[in-house]
Amino acid sequence: MGQLRDRLMRRWTTARWTRRLGAGAAIALMVLSIQPGLGNVTHAKGATVNLVMWQQWGGGHEKKTLDKYIGLFNKSHPGIHVSEVAVTDNTKIVSAISGGKPPDLMDLGTTGTLGQWAHDGLLQPLDTYIHSSHINMGAFVPAGWHAVQYNGHYYGVPFMNFNVGLVYNKKLFRAAHITHPPRTLQELDTDAARLTVIKHGRIVRLGFVPDYPASNLEVFAWLFGGDWFKNNGRTSTAALSANIRALQWEQSFYQKYGRSSVKRFVAGFGQYLTAADGFESGKVAMMLDGEWNIAFVKENVKRFQIGAAPFPAPAGMTSRNGTSYIDTNPQVIPTGSPHAAQAFEFIKWETTNPALAAEYATLVVNLPQLKHVPQTSLFKDPNFRVFENEANGPNAHQLPQTAISSQFATNLGNAEEAAILGKSSARSALQNLQKMTQQEIASTH
Repeated sequence: MGQLRDRLMRRWTTARWTRRLGAGAAIALMVLSIQPGLGNVTHAKGATVNLVMWQQWGGGHEKKTLDKYIGLFNKSHPGIHVSEVAVTDNTKIVSAISGGKPPDLMDLGTTGTLGQWAHDGLLQPLDTYIHSSHINMGAFVPAGWHAVQYNGHYYGVPFMNFNVGLVYNKKLFRAAHITHPPRTLQELDTDAARLTVIKHGRIVRLGFVPDYPASNLEVFAWLFGGDWFKNNGRTSTAALSANIRALQWEQSFYQKYGRSSVKRFVAGFGQYLTAADGFESGKVAMMLDGEWNIAFVKENVKRFQIGAAPFPAPAGMTSRNGTSYIDTNPQVIPTGSPHAAQAFEFIKWETTNPALAAEYATLVVNLPQLKHVPQTSLFKDPNFRVFENEANGPNAHQLPQTAISSQFATNLGNAEEAAILGKSSARSALQNLQKMTQQEIASTH
């Protein structure tokens, strides 16, 4: 089963959204008029510093829009010329940096590798550049900065945040006479049962599948009041009782409808973020997933009526409603970057520009990393506002960046799968995960 961060990364590579922006030209002019610089980078007369950025957006409209902004930067910074190349293979990135041939800067798809790469010396800490350039860190959504921090230092600057919430099929809700999204986890269980259809012993539709479209256990644990680490990632808390309760709640769905039946049903879904996937095809009525669904589902299934709501907490724990994982696309500078100061000048220009953030967020249907940006039609969409509110609320979580972050995500998914498929009890699965995680933490010191 795929992991949460992997799913978030795949949202660019599994589908393309072809929506055009009517306000694009006007916003582009606003972008050009805002030209923050470091103020301490000088260039020899007549000399041009050529920067190469590796980006993980891939191609399509994301690349086209990124190139437009690079062109605006190059025009307003005659001493620097930036070009970009799509490089989505992490193995290639690690090999290039380790071999002493890194790009000048990188735009990563998630922070999933940031902790490990920082620990391994592949990324430069950016504290000095951030402070000397006088970036107003308070203008950013705080969660973005938390996501790029490792061992007390910032190894990236946030650009395009994203998170998860409850998305649901309004048409199916109406057909089941459900008038509003669930407000407690118990209501979600009840609604899921009403939305489920089984004919002749075979599942036709499920109201909810806890680990579809990917592992969500880390979010559910936070929802139940649990957590995965303490002491800034130095101590594993995987076996907390709240984490166990969250996993037992996931198990209940598989037990109710039959583990093998649910597994077989989900295996028949088409590719994620296409009309054939579980949600867009109407085979799953609601799921925990990201804001990009607002656009993809409308593009793929014209008559689909999508709703969004904060994911509900257990009864009596309403303060945890809207619990969400939140991440960002970190702009980073690899170790050995030939022109680190100039690279950071571009990073600052790109990440601190409100108009740029508004247009790019509207294009990719992500959350702007800045608190205040020009309001496009996307920001007026009540579904999108659900995710914005979560991002700025008290229940926006990240896992701490550690040297084992990538491996922990894999191990967590394996523990979840073992439990929901009946190969292990929830308690045993998470006790084993805690022991394994603690051993892996110790091995990095």
